[in-house]
Amino acid sequence: MVMPFVLFLLTGTTLIGLTLMEKEAQAASVFIADEGSGTVTIVDVAIDLIAHAVKYRIAVDRGPHGLRLSPDARTIAVASTIGRSVSLIGVATGVESRRIYVGRRPSHVAFTPEGNTLLVSLNGEDRIAIVDVGTAKLVDKVGVGHGPMQVSVTPDGGTAVVANPGSTARPDDRVSVIDLRTAAASHVRGGAGAHGVAIQGRNGYVTNMHADALTVLDIEKRRGVRSFKTGRRPNGLAVR
Repeated sequence: MVMPFVLFLLTGTTLIGLTLMEKEAQAASVFIADEGSGTVTIVDVAIDLIAHAVKYRIAVDRGPHGLRLSPDARTIAVASTIGRSVSLIGVATGVESRRIYVGRRPSHVAFTPEGNTLLVSLNGEDRIAIVDVGTAKLVDKVGVGHGPMQVSVTPDGGTAVVANPGSTARPDDRVSVIDLRTAAASHVRGGAGAHGVAIQGRNGYVTNMHADALTVLDIEKRRGVRSFKTGRRPNGLAVR
């Protein structure tokens, strides 16, 4: 049984995205976006964390940042902020099979549950790029809030939720909700500096960096339902 989950760590001035895939009881594969070297590294790690081996180190475009494992665990997608592209990498082969140019400053990615569509936040365009994975073609762009970062898709594949942090000088307090059937976006107001987003059931959970808070959204009703104070400048999050 494959169980993917995603972490984001800040190390010095380099943002490193990691995805981990549990392959079997005794081992896991770790996928690391190395922003400073323009590579993605695949490491096999034993559950006891003692035995490990670098399996592949794959050159991609400049500035790899956010990455996600596909639902079938066969492909890694990584957004390269400087190179303006998304790379698709085979997990078994360690080969970059496709490089798709999507726009200015692609930052984070998300697959739809069936894996045939990839969403890419274009932080430099205030838009979300929609990519057909099978043809490796950019098929549409949807306008969202200012400086979009993390994006997540509902389990039915019908809706995407986008966090728009804006900037320090111009923070955004909107979360964009996209109907993927019509490519129409609406906005829900929450705390300033929306950055991380995760979905569980009918709810979306969004960190607000400039408000030091977590906002809970009712995705279907397109409204915020609760806010919780957090520590300073909350960023990534995960739910289960």
